[in-house]
Amino acid sequence: MINRAIELGYGTVTKEIMQDKGLTIESKAIYAYLCSFAGGKDEAYPSISKMCYDLQITDQRLRKHMKLLIDSGYIEIEKYRYAKSQRFANNHYIILK
Repeated sequence: MINRAIELGYGTVTKEIMQDKGLTIESKAIYAYLCSFAGGKDEAYPSISKMCYDLQITDQRLRKHMKLLIDSGYIEIEKYRYAKSQRFANNHYIILK
């Protein structure tokens, strides 16, 4: 069973975030989702549209609950631009805790 989880991707979520009363269930789900994409590392970069689709939430709802994670110091967002363009590429989500 463990090998199957490794094949599909995995992430580790600490008790600290799950016990944080200042976070909503949605922000905890977003954090767990990002951790699953990070796979034990501290960086993930799924697109906003992919997260919304997979978590079945709106863009506005995602941003609202992600703000809690940022304000609480759990994640940080780095925005990258395409080379020679003013357009942004996917965000990079840095998992801080």
